[in-house]
Amino acid sequence: MKALQTLSVFNKSQTQQLTLQIPWIKELSTDIKEQIIQMIDHGVYDTGHIIYPQGKPICTIGVISRGTLKCEQSLGDQQTVIQTLGPGETFATMSLLTGQAPAQYKADSLLNVMWLPGDKIKTLMTQDPKLAAVIAALIQT
Repeated sequence: MKALQTLSVFNKSQTQQLTLQIPWIKELSTDIKEQIIQMIDHGVYDTGHIIYPQGKPICTIGVISRGTLKCEQSLGDQQTVIQTLGPGETFATMSLLTGQAPAQYKADSLLNVMWLPGDKIKTLMTQDPKLAAVIAALIQT
């Protein structure tokens, strides 16, 4: 019984932590938050590491946990920084629709990313209209 109580406290703590790290998750139900926690994969990248080059086939959402990320686009032979993102910011959402990285994503510092796999998040979106609306808003920004 004690192990179950500890597990419950741990899950509550994870949900609270996730809510602090991912601003858009606040609007979602506890059940959906817990399902998102279960699907998160973490990635840690060194400064300068190219996580995904522009156009690479992907279907995922990245949320920065720590560090900064440069979003770059190819203009001829040059990469132009179009945006620098930090903790709590979401990127690569357009890949849910296109199946590819809309920009090159490069670690600007030591970077920790929480990844939400596209297939799992899409399935969850079909079950929860609020999540679908939140993700749709993220894609539009």
